[in-house]
Amino acid sequence: MTVDLTTLSSEERAALIKQAQELEQKERTEKREAYEAVKADAVITLVNISKDINEQLTNFKAHAFETMETLGDLLKEYSGRYAEGKGNFKVEYGDYKIEYNKQGKGSYDERSSEAEKYIFDFIESRYQGDEATKEFILSLLERKKGELDPDNIQKLYKYESTFADENFSRACELFRESYQYNHSKDYIRFYERNERGQWKNIVLQFSAI
Repeated sequence: MTVDLTTLSSEERAALIKQAQELEQKERTEKREAYEAVKADAVITLVNISKDINEQLTNFKAHAFETMETLGDLLKEYSGRYAEGKGNFKVEYGDYKIEYNKQGKGSYDERSSEAEKYIFDFIESRYQGDEATKEFILSLLERKKGELDPDNIQKLYKYESTFADENFSRACELFRESYQYNHSKDYIRFYERNERGQWKNIVLQFSAI
């Protein structure tokens, strides 16, 4: 209904304006309350779901790493790999694959210098005139940025029983004792083969989905 304001008294106009303001205020209040109700429901629901997922992921992570560590130990025992290895490996079964990557760096403490001296004694006692063999063995002791290469040291271990030498065995023993693995972080990645035979990463990282 249209009201001709010119026909109303000042009191009537004031009352009408007050009524309109009250109606506008009521509408704002209703909209605010509706928004706050939707917000409260959304926040509570999403946070509770995220808490459930977080708990599931936490439990799954612990289970996954425990399982892969056990599998890695069994693989190490089965294959005869040395403890100095990084421990990275992957397993496949049917259309599924899991990769386990250990992030870190291996190094040797001061005992490695003593181990090297035993290697030098071994070389001088057995290969004094064999330059090729001497160079090969010494190449395994080359340092990069002051650090020995664990993969090269592992190659020495393979010859321990072959040489059956006291100096060589003592060197290997000291290398093993001096080895330290400085761990940073481990990763497990899961894959499934798609219909084209390609490995598809099963993404568990929220920002990557």
